[in-house]
Amino acid sequence: MIPEIRYHAILAQAPITEVSTIINNQRTRLVKCDRIMFFRPLAQTSVVPLVETPTEIVSAPKDTPPAGTLPTVALLDGYPMQNHDLLAGRLIVDDPDGWEHTYRAGERCHGTSMASLIIHGELGKGEKPLGRPIYVRPILRPDPEDFVSYPREECIPRDCLPVDLIHRAVKRILDGDGTAPASAPSVCFINLSVGDRNRPFHRSVSPWARLLDWLSEKYGILFLVSAGNHPEPIALEVDCKDYNGLFPDDLETQVLRSIAGNIRSRRILSPGEAINPLTIGAFHSDTSDGTPSGNIVDPFVTPDLPSPVSGLGLGYNRSIKPDVLFPGGRQTYRKRLSLSGPAVLETVRATSRPPGLKVAAPGPNPGQTSYTCYTRGTSNSAALATRTAALLYDNLLDLVSLYGEDDLPGDLLPVLVKALIVHGSSIPELGYRLFQSVLMDSHNKIKFREYVSRFYGYGIVDSSRLFECTQQRVTLIGCNSIKADEGHVYSVPLPPCLSGSKVSRRLIITLAWFSPINPANLRYRVASLWFDPPREQFGVERQGADHNAMRRGTVQHDILEGSSALAYVDGTAMEIKVNCREDGGTLRGGAVRYGIVVTLEVPEFLKLPLYEEVRERIRPMVRVTM
Repeated sequence: MIPEIRYHAILAQAPITEVSTIINNQRTRLVKCDRIMFFRPLAQTSVVPLVETPTEIVSAPKDTPPAGTLPTVALLDGYPMQNHDLLAGRLIVDDPDGWEHTYRAGERCHGTSMASLIIHGELGKGEKPLGRPIYVRPILRPDPEDFVSYPREECIPRDCLPVDLIHRAVKRILDGDGTAPASAPSVCFINLSVGDRNRPFHRSVSPWARLLDWLSEKYGILFLVSAGNHPEPIALEVDCKDYNGLFPDDLETQVLRSIAGNIRSRRILSPGEAINPLTIGAFHSDTSDGTPSGNIVDPFVTPDLPSPVSGLGLGYNRSIKPDVLFPGGRQTYRKRLSLSGPAVLETVRATSRPPGLKVAAPGPNPGQTSYTCYTRGTSNSAALATRTAALLYDNLLDLVSLYGEDDLPGDLLPVLVKALIVHGSSIPELGYRLFQSVLMDSHNKIKFREYVSRFYGYGIVDSSRLFECTQQRVTLIGCNSIKADEGHVYSVPLPPCLSGSKVSRRLIITLAWFSPINPANLRYRVASLWFDPPREQFGVERQGADHNAMRRGTVQHDILEGSSALAYVDGTAMEIKVNCREDGGTLRGGAVRYGIVVTLEVPEFLKLPLYEEVRERIRPMVRVTM
């Protein structure tokens, strides 16, 4: 029982005859109502691997995190291969339930690949590994009733309630377990690349999602959750006999229309509808050299499209979900063998070649510790987002050491990282135009930006924009706590080089927060934060996601562009006011953590000294209004 999320559950096993008797009894009618969820079957929350068989050997970097370095990332997943050359000395595995012995050699797949992506990123890119170890708590183990697959499917065991298991795991990390102290109190980010494939989001927030929302606000930590995979076959409009005559762009159109036509069956999976975590979808990309051949096809030719297996939004109260997309690997398909009827593409799950994201993997035989494989899906995307969060956090700690905690309090850094990750996202122009030409119709035309957000969320994250500025791009960050009916006003100095100039300019503002929740209220979200962008002050108009949809969650991400001439004197500043009001309940005097990120930029070829002019005039000051 967890009263804070209105969760009461009993895990029981009963003969089917007894269950039928209770269900058919008229006296049990009251407890069969949807709010009580009488006898909801326990899902086998699992990970269906979209992976390749291990074929390559890799040499590992020699440097490992210094002894005593504290983890900031926790991975709740399968048991990893601790002695893999790429992971040795980089993991802190905490296995209080003793699940290690349930794995056979070669079955530690998902936890190994997730740890590899968090620590090293996509191996094909040759990025520097994290300078900290990651904490790993196994929540999956091989299904003992899977007699078909090898490796067996990894799942949350049948004798565990997922909500209870995750609650105990997070409590052990941050508070301690019984008399034992907290196992990793330095953790700020928790990766959860697991979902309930039997519970796609539909109207109500699941107990699992409510748990993540509550824990996120209680501890001030950021969960990064995968949107979920949908590897189901894709039925095309074209007949089998005409399939081979399709050009690549025709196939792309057919696949997009099929996915859009079946969007109700491809929703994000629980707990991806949670409002405080970042829900990470996948886009169809990797750096591998593999090109499909034979009867295997890549369904997309346009770059940076959402992955055809990625779970789709919207979220609760039609908020934007997934939040953002990270690379998930290029998913390939093959045509189902049939001579008549509509052509059907089936997911390719196992070959010996790329494409996909290259990750660490168990070898085919015990003792082989240097193998890699190629994998695809939203689990990959969530792992890469977690890696980005860890790197951003360390960058922020460098700023704290320079400027002190007065401007960047340590307990607010996770929510600031949440804002930063979304801040680097945008919907690619090519993808948006393709969606317009293929999917726009009379039903979605008026709210087409909201419709596109079902696939892209706020867009694809360009991590390179998050770690450094240029002379033509300046980014300002801030974080604070705000109470109901308060307003925090941020002043952003306008650079003199833009005064009187008709130059293209862009303003990006991102606000993210951790809201308390009220599961007893249909509005659910207790704290509503927002800002009104200074469009007239900077001569710009909205170009990003639907402005109504972005007000329904816990992130507001506005992208504004313009080129009209502005006349102002040196010393003029535009003001951005962060507002807070109660929404689905009472804040009871509590303050809401938030982070805000603002970027001003002009095209690089203009060579305007935007960064220097703003830096010289910036005054780190927040004015509080009521």
